[in-house]
Amino acid sequence: MYCSGRTDTSETAESGDQGPESQHPAPDSGDGRLVSVLLLSAIALRLVYLLHYRVDSDESQHLHVIWGWSQGLIPYRDFFDNHTPLFHILCIPAFRFFGERPDIIVWMRLLVFPLYLLTLAFTYWIGCAVTNRRAAGWAVLTAALTPFMFLGTLEFRTDDLWILLWVMTIAVLVMKPPNMVRMLLAGLLLGTAVAVSMKTVLLLMVLAGAAGSMLFFLRGEDQSPPIRVLAGWGAAMVAGFLIVPCALVAFFATQHALPQLAHCVIGHNAVPGAKRDYLRMLFFPLLAWFWIRSMRRTCRRNPGNAAAQVVVTSANWLYMAILLGFWPVLSNEDFPLWVPFFSIQAAGWLFPVSGEGKADTAGIAARIRRSPRFACLFAVALLMACLAFCQLPWKNHLRDHVDMVRAALRLTGPDDWVADNKGETIFRKRSTYHVLEKMTKMRFRMGLLEDDIADRIIATKTCVALPSTNFPRQARAFLQGNFISVGPLSVAGQVLSWSSNASSAPIEFDVAVPARYAVVGESGFVDGVLDGTPFNESRPLSVGHHVFHAQHPTGPVVLVWANAVDCGYSPFPLHGP
Repeated sequence: MYCSGRTDTSETAESGDQGPESQHPAPDSGDGRLVSVLLLSAIALRLVYLLHYRVDSDESQHLHVIWGWSQGLIPYRDFFDNHTPLFHILCIPAFRFFGERPDIIVWMRLLVFPLYLLTLAFTYWIGCAVTNRRAAGWAVLTAALTPFMFLGTLEFRTDDLWILLWVMTIAVLVMKPPNMVRMLLAGLLLGTAVAVSMKTVLLLMVLAGAAGSMLFFLRGEDQSPPIRVLAGWGAAMVAGFLIVPCALVAFFATQHALPQLAHCVIGHNAVPGAKRDYLRMLFFPLLAWFWIRSMRRTCRRNPGNAAAQVVVTSANWLYMAILLGFWPVLSNEDFPLWVPFFSIQAAGWLFPVSGEGKADTAGIAARIRRSPRFACLFAVALLMACLAFCQLPWKNHLRDHVDMVRAALRLTGPDDWVADNKGETIFRKRSTYHVLEKMTKMRFRMGLLEDDIADRIIATKTCVALPSTNFPRQARAFLQGNFISVGPLSVAGQVLSWSSNASSAPIEFDVAVPARYAVVGESGFVDGVLDGTPFNESRPLSVGHHVFHAQHPTGPVVLVWANAVDCGYSPFPLHGP
């Protein structure tokens, strides 16, 4: 038993068959040229999307973590992150090279662009190993344009490398017969994947299911290796698997950050008492049935290539069965991993190896298989329509993020703190330890975490914050009462009066964040008397109660962090209270 799509040349010659190329015929020239043109067009379209696609909060979190590393900080100990660290470590040199710039997201997206191309290349090689080159070409094209894959890997995130490592692992297992070296390499790739994302636990379950399936469905085959050989392969895979994780554990132990690593990466992501979606579990038996049915058909029709087919089938159906049936929290980032293998199986069904798929003589399936090129072109057109539905390529949704980072860099210095959700300002320290992602919000709702965001803002004298819509209720109320919008960001301040009649009387207010404040109106600074002494332009204010009397009331009066005014930012125009 081995995972290879190629037959031995000498054996086929002795049996009177043609060589391996008969089982993997080259695509006809029309298909080859068409697929190549469409694939190059998809890559060009991806570059357009890269410059315009909206920024996900996870991207900012990853960039902020890399910035922390570049500042000599140790994640988990000095700041929060709930991802394993290898991807961030590998990106540090490029991040330092690009420097502090508002459009850093564009350059870091370009940095991971080759990972997408490599994923497509390995998808093609896997497709050639288990189907044929014509099917592999169409599989790559459809995988490249599937929105989960196209847009998911467009974003700068750990999943870009994680998906590539998984596809490489499957390629190592199916492209040639296994041996100790190849199994060691497969284990090394899986261990590296764990160091990139803890979601690799799901992939280990998939491989365990694939191994058990091969032992069951291919039992008694002449090509099945003895138990001694299987045990050696397993030991080699385990040895390779442990190399990278053990190195990282040793490093964080030397930095006295191992308990924090375990809490952030494992403990934080396992929320006790979290509600399960039992309705999703209904997907498991259905997808498991597809998995078992596909493996039985494969072992019956193509026993010489059955082991490789079982691995790819498991990477497709078993992965989705476990993901939808049992994975606690689903996100869009979980689905790109499935796309290459589904595309390979779908294309293999449309363009079967000679001698396969002759049973269908009537019905919709038979009509589709009689014109597979048309079916693929229809699928490509449908996928491109889905991409346009998600976001039109010429609409620039990146500009707002770049403007926000530019404002943060202009308003703050390297020693200032900001109050954001997940590190959106990238280059500045966060006043709160935990990032406001799904698990953190769940812990806030369940009372497992204390909402100390307001206390931390006061303690760190944070004067810049993101708009308060995504914060917990208590923190949101604090920000709405003590911060005011000056464009893409909010700064410390509040509306003192909105009408000219009210501003003619003494105005009482409370300051929660100590800082230097200015009192401004629509036409500029408002002079007056503050706490019994003349006031003009700005003054440091301590925490507590204050009284201001405008000397020449002319309209709305706003208290605002003076540094924002100095940098040219204004709270006007404002909406009424």
